Amino acid sequence: MTGQLAATLREYFDPSSGRFNERVERLIRQDGDLEQVLRATTNQSVVELRAVLDPYLGENSRLIELLTPGDSNVLIGAIKSSVDQLILAQQTRLSLNSP
Repeated sequence: MTGQLAATLREYFDPSSGRFNERVERLIRQDGDLEQVLRATTNQSVVELRAVLDPYLGENSRLIELLTPGDSNVLIGAIKSSVDQLILAQQTRLSLNSP
């Protein structure tokens, strides 16, 4: 019984040829089972995160539209409009306060 137990343990845990070491090696090696599971999980998370953020930060998002360079830049247009309104309001005040 002791010999059979020792042989079974050796079969699993022998440092050079045991099944346990083989299994651990398959788990942790590059492109091993563990890496594949982590990569699949990470890739799925990236896809889900992209789906959530794309409407806000993606190519056709309102933010990109606001930051588009050139005359069609909505953000610069809004800032320009606000500054123009402030200047007009200041000019009106100055003309009302002039003798």
